[in-house]
Amino acid sequence: IDKWWLAGMSIKETAGWFPYDLVTTGGADMTNLFLLYGMTAGLAAMLIFGILLARVFKLLGKAMAATRLHGSRENEILLWGLGCVLLAHIVNWLGITYFDQTSLIWLMHLALMVNLSTEQLQRADNIAELQPIYSDAEPA
Repeated sequence: IDKWWLAGMSIKETAGWFPYDLVTTGGADMTNLFLLYGMTAGLAAMLIFGILLARVFKLLGKAMAATRLHGSRENEILLWGLGCVLLAHIVNWLGITYFDQTSLIWLMHLALMVNLSTEQLQRADNIAELQPIYSDAEPA
Protein backbone atom coordinates (compact mmCIF):
# COMPACT_ATOMS: atom_id res chain seq x y z
CA ILE A 1 0.00 0.00 0.00
CA ASP A 2 2.94 2.37 0.57
CA LYS A 3 3.65 2.39 -3.18
CA TRP A 4 0.20 3.38 -4.44
CA TRP A 5 -1.88 5.01 -1.70
CA LEU A 6 -1.13 8.62 -2.63
CA ALA A 7 -1.17 8.83 -6.42
CA GLY A 8 -1.35 5.27 -7.64
CA MET A 9 1.22 3.43 -9.69
CA SER A 10 1.63 1.84 -13.07
CA ILE A 11 0.09 -1.58 -13.54
CA LYS A 12 3.46 -2.74 -14.88
CA GLU A 13 4.87 -2.37 -11.37
CA THR A 14 2.58 -5.19 -10.26
CA ALA A 15 4.49 -7.75 -12.34
CA GLY A 16 5.43 -10.64 -10.10
CA TRP A 17 2.54 -10.21 -7.64
CA PHE A 18 0.91 -13.38 -9.00
CA PRO A 19 2.33 -16.57 -10.52
CA TYR A 20 1.43 -15.16 -13.94
CA ASP A 21 1.33 -11.72 -15.57
CA LEU A 22 -0.99 -10.52 -18.28
CA VAL A 23 0.68 -10.14 -21.64
CA THR A 24 -1.53 -7.17 -22.59
CA THR A 25 -0.77 -5.06 -19.49
CA GLY A 26 2.55 -6.48 -18.38
CA GLY A 27 1.30 -6.71 -14.81
CA ALA A 28 -1.12 -8.38 -12.45
CA ASP A 29 -4.66 -9.27 -13.43
CA MET A 30 -6.75 -6.83 -11.37
CA THR A 31 -10.28 -8.22 -11.20
CA ASN A 32 -11.75 -5.71 -8.75
CA LEU A 33 -12.55 -2.28 -10.17
CA PHE A 34 -12.35 -0.57 -6.78
CA LEU A 35 -8.81 -1.90 -6.26
CA LEU A 36 -7.87 -1.00 -9.83
CA TYR A 37 -8.96 2.62 -9.22
CA GLY A 38 -6.87 2.67 -6.06
CA MET A 39 -3.87 1.12 -7.81
CA THR A 40 -3.95 3.53 -10.72
CA ALA A 41 -5.03 6.72 -8.93
CA GLY A 42 -4.62 6.24 -5.17
CA LEU A 43 -6.87 6.04 -2.14
CA ALA A 44 -8.43 9.44 -2.86
CA ALA A 45 -9.81 8.09 -6.14
CA MET A 46 -11.36 5.13 -4.32
CA LEU A 47 -12.92 7.48 -1.78
CA ILE A 48 -14.28 9.85 -4.44
CA PHE A 49 -15.71 6.93 -6.39
CA GLY A 50 -17.42 5.63 -3.25
CA ILE A 51 -18.87 9.08 -2.55
CA LEU A 52 -20.15 9.26 -6.13
CA LEU A 53 -21.93 5.91 -5.79
CA ALA A 54 -23.47 6.88 -2.43
CA ARG A 55 -24.70 10.23 -3.78
CA VAL A 56 -26.27 8.62 -6.82
CA PHE A 57 -28.09 6.12 -4.57
CA LYS A 58 -29.28 9.00 -2.39
CA LEU A 59 -30.43 10.99 -5.44
CA LEU A 60 -32.37 8.00 -6.75
CA GLY A 61 -34.00 7.53 -3.35
CA LYS A 62 -35.07 11.18 -3.11
CA ALA A 63 -36.44 11.07 -6.65
CA MET A 64 -38.41 7.91 -5.86
CA ALA A 65 -39.89 9.53 -2.75
CA ALA A 66 -40.86 12.64 -4.71
CA THR A 67 -42.33 10.51 -7.49
CA ARG A 68 -44.48 8.59 -4.98
CA LEU A 69 -46.05 11.89 -3.88
CA HIS A 70 -46.27 13.80 -7.15
CA GLY A 71 -45.53 11.41 -10.00
CA SER A 72 -46.62 8.31 -11.80
CA ARG A 73 -46.14 4.70 -10.82
CA GLU A 74 -44.24 4.06 -14.07
CA ASN A 75 -41.62 6.69 -13.22
CA GLU A 76 -41.21 5.24 -9.74
CA ILE A 77 -40.65 1.76 -11.19
CA LEU A 78 -38.13 3.18 -13.68
CA LEU A 79 -36.17 4.86 -10.89
CA TRP A 80 -36.29 1.66 -8.82
CA GLY A 81 -34.96 -0.27 -11.82
CA LEU A 82 -32.10 2.21 -12.21
CA GLY A 83 -31.24 1.67 -8.55
CA CYS A 84 -31.10 -2.07 -9.26
CA VAL A 85 -28.82 -1.37 -12.24
CA LEU A 86 -26.49 0.63 -9.98
CA LEU A 87 -26.40 -2.19 -7.46
CA ALA A 88 -25.68 -4.69 -10.24
CA HIS A 89 -22.74 -2.59 -11.44
CA ILE A 90 -21.31 -2.42 -7.91
CA VAL A 91 -21.60 -6.17 -7.43
CA ASN A 92 -20.01 -6.75 -10.86
CA TRP A 93 -17.05 -4.55 -9.94
CA LEU A 94 -16.15 -6.86 -7.09
CA GLY A 95 -15.16 -9.54 -9.62
CA ILE A 96 -14.53 -7.83 -12.96
CA THR A 97 -13.15 -4.60 -14.34
CA TYR A 98 -14.88 -2.76 -17.15
CA PHE A 99 -12.96 -1.83 -20.27
CA ASP A 100 -13.68 -0.60 -23.77
CA GLN A 101 -17.41 -0.39 -24.62
CA THR A 102 -18.47 -1.82 -21.27
CA SER A 103 -17.24 1.38 -19.61
CA LEU A 104 -19.52 3.37 -21.89
CA ILE A 105 -22.53 1.33 -20.80
CA TRP A 106 -21.74 2.22 -17.18
CA LEU A 107 -21.36 5.90 -18.05
CA MET A 108 -24.65 5.85 -20.00
CA HIS A 109 -26.42 4.30 -17.01
CA LEU A 110 -24.87 6.88 -14.67
CA ALA A 111 -26.02 9.75 -16.90
CA LEU A 112 -29.50 8.24 -17.09
CA MET A 113 -29.72 7.88 -13.29
CA VAL A 114 -28.67 11.44 -12.60
CA ASN A 115 -30.72 13.01 -15.40
CA LEU A 116 -33.98 11.20 -14.66
CA SER A 117 -33.63 11.70 -10.91
CA THR A 118 -33.05 15.43 -11.16
CA GLU A 119 -35.89 15.75 -13.67
CA GLN A 120 -38.30 13.97 -11.31
CA LEU A 121 -37.18 16.13 -8.38
CA GLN A 122 -37.67 19.33 -10.40
CA ARG A 123 -41.09 18.15 -11.58
CA ALA A 124 -42.11 17.38 -7.99
CA ASP A 125 -40.90 20.83 -6.84
CA ASN A 126 -42.94 22.52 -9.58
CA ILE A 127 -46.07 20.56 -8.63
CA ALA A 128 -45.54 21.33 -4.94
CA GLU A 129 -45.26 25.05 -5.73
CA LEU A 130 -48.51 25.03 -7.72
CA GLN A 131 -50.56 23.05 -5.20
CA PRO A 132 -51.27 25.94 -2.78
CA ILE A 133 -52.69 27.96 -5.70
CA TYR A 134 -55.23 25.28 -6.55
CA SER A 135 -56.05 24.11 -3.04
CA ASP A 136 -59.53 24.57 -1.63
CA ALA A 137 -58.27 26.01 1.65
CA GLU A 138 -59.28 29.55 2.55
CA PRO A 139 -56.44 32.04 2.96
CA ALA A 140 -55.79 32.98 6.58
